[in-house]
Amino acid sequence: MTPSPRVLVVDDDPRVVGLLQAYFNDKRWECVTAADGDQGFALARDSRFDLLLVDLGLPGMDGIAVTREVHAACPGVPVILMTGNASTDNAIRALRHGAADFITKPFHLRTLDEAIDRALASRAGASDCVKSPPVVLHDASTDETLRRSVSDLLTMLESDPSASTFTEPAPEHFSDLARTELLVGALADAMSLSQAEAHVMRWAARLSTADVERLGALERLGAAARIARMRHERWDGTGPQGVRDQSIPLESRCLAVAEAAVAAANPDSTLPLDDMHAVLARGAGKAFDPSIARLCRDLPEDLFVLVASRNPAEALSVRD
Repeated sequence: MTPSPRVLVVDDDPRVVGLLQAYFNDKRWECVTAADGDQGFALARDSRFDLLLVDLGLPGMDGIAVTREVHAACPGVPVILMTGNASTDNAIRALRHGAADFITKPFHLRTLDEAIDRALASRAGASDCVKSPPVVLHDASTDETLRRSVSDLLTMLESDPSASTFTEPAPEHFSDLARTELLVGALADAMSLSQAEAHVMRWAARLSTADVERLGALERLGAAARIARMRHERWDGTGPQGVRDQSIPLESRCLAVAEAAVAAANPDSTLPLDDMHAVLARGAGKAFDPSIARLCRDLPEDLFVLVASRNPAEALSVRD
């Protein structure tokens, strides 16, 4: 008989612990709990678990320290960090120290479902302290979700990705994807990439993390899935998988630069355009390939104005 999946919940809030115990009991998981970081790490080190849910603000060892030590001792056991402080810095710290995911309290159980599915998918091929069979959280819905995702993405692939998502001469709104594709296309031209390489980069930009996890094995999406997955690696090797510098695919390095520039220039943010250049300069040699970051910073200024514009139609008219 296949043993029940085992989860360790490390949290000093009895309400959260009670909620998660009930949740995992319904899933027929064995749920073990600990109220502080030291006890949690000792249990994780000495027992077999399929998953850890760890609060960031723990007595004793905090959640980051527990994650770091578990990642070193049992690298194949995924850790999801939980916190009431939804900051980008906390998310980055969690992922850098080996967390599989990061969720903010209070969270909807559907959000937890999705985080667990992602964490278990990331576990594939990894070795943990004690080998255990793979776990599937949603037996009933997995096939239908996969079929729907395959259908949607194959429809996307039937379209010509050389046609940018800028389908109108003066659209009312540019999505972040459209902005990313604009910079990806400009970088591809500046680097003299082939049309096929530029197409694959655009496909990669359109793949969400969930798409990558479900469809990365599909042959037609293999190249784009690898690019999309590797775009979170950092030039200095401090990314999720520790891949560094030239070992990161060129297309992934380009996509990372383009997405960072778009995030810094988000029209809904308070960051001025100059900060987009500052983000690229600051991340060069650390997060980004320095040569690609420099190339992006040297692209025509009117291109950045278009990407950062709150009024795309007006920016296009000025550009013309």
